[in-house]
Amino acid sequence: MRFSREHVRLFLLGVIFFIILVLILNIAKPVRYFLAIVSFFIVFTISFVFITKLIQKYDLIIRGSGKSYDWRISFVVPVYNERENLRKCIDAILNIDYPKDKYEIVIVDDGSTDITTKKILEEYRNNPHIKIINKQNGGAASAKNVGIHKSTGDIIITIDSDSIIDRDAPARLASYFQDPLVGGVSGSVRVISTGKALNRWQSIEYDIILVYRRILEAFDSVYVTPGGLSAFRKEAIQRVGLFDVNSLTEDQEIAMNLQKHGYKVLASLDAFAYTEVPENLSSLIKQRVRWIRGGIWNRIKHQDLLDLKWGNLFVFGYLLDVLFFIPFSTFFLSLILFLIDHRLWIFRLGLDLLDLIVDHFLVSTFIFWIILLPWQIHMINILRNKANENPVKPLEILDFIGFMILFGWAWFLVWPFVIHKELTQAQNRWETR
Repeated sequence: MRFSREHVRLFLLGVIFFIILVLILNIAKPVRYFLAIVSFFIVFTISFVFITKLIQKYDLIIRGSGKSYDWRISFVVPVYNERENLRKCIDAILNIDYPKDKYEIVIVDDGSTDITTKKILEEYRNNPHIKIINKQNGGAASAKNVGIHKSTGDIIITIDSDSIIDRDAPARLASYFQDPLVGGVSGSVRVISTGKALNRWQSIEYDIILVYRRILEAFDSVYVTPGGLSAFRKEAIQRVGLFDVNSLTEDQEIAMNLQKHGYKVLASLDAFAYTEVPENLSSLIKQRVRWIRGGIWNRIKHQDLLDLKWGNLFVFGYLLDVLFFIPFSTFFLSLILFLIDHRLWIFRLGLDLLDLIVDHFLVSTFIFWIILLPWQIHMINILRNKANENPVKPLEILDFIGFMILFGWAWFLVWPFVIHKELTQAQNRWETR
């Protein structure tokens, strides 16, 4: 049996029915305890496996990239109402350390309506290294596919129009394609700092994900090639049918598809691009809703990867999602059960809230994250060393605690929006704009 949208809708309705049943049977608190134990066990187990792999293959995981200038490269930049960020992106590419006669920039304007964006594009129209293509709005994947069709390079580097690429990144990404089995390489997308708490916490998150992705490479399980910066063998990406225009997270879907066709997907720790991230809660929720919904449907599309013949991709690539989503979703479910079970939306002298925190959060999760703190700091320092930045300072540990307690657990706020969009079958493109 293959899963479909109707199965997802039935699952979500089943969750609602489960909540009602638990309340009727008056077993909400035991269920919350059970969810806490399951979440803690899963997070602990997978984190232990990852840390063990880091110790076993430390040199492989933290290795630096080589450099290669042998390939002709086509940068494909999808654009939609990017404004001044677009100028920074283009200027950074024009300043790369790569032979001028071996690269081109293919900019695809996906029906931008912003006048500033159009004016900026006109400024570069006569540049011999740049092709500008205009098309009707169809989404990021559609724009990338048009750019690939118009490209002449052996290697395609996709980069978001709000990202700023490092000078050495193209040569470093190109070095991985000396292996003919490599179909894609994810770059290291990091956050442009603004100093605000939400920005700092996202910066920690992005850096941790980068090192986790490198550990996944040790399991042959890299399953995201981020839109902010990734490189692909053109022959490989054409063979698998290019980017899926129906996917909300086409940068994840393409990595899965490449591996299903026998290609390796690797990860670089030192081919940097720097990007802007959501600066307010509304934009952040919109982004994360897209990430979750896209991830759900990519897994449904490629559910045949849940076959042991794919080996590590099944064992670790999919279970990594458990690391992030099960604790957050179970906490959200626990919160709903708690509120309804107590029949109070205003907590009585705070005692009911304390009951929730103690049974699900403080005991199982807070202690675990504190134990894990040195590991998180070590991962960040790996990235900072690659970027020639100073290691984590003592005062920055407060940001780590803020990230782990406040930002991490705020994921549960996203799920009502995910459920609403799935039940209403809402479809959006360019959802971060």
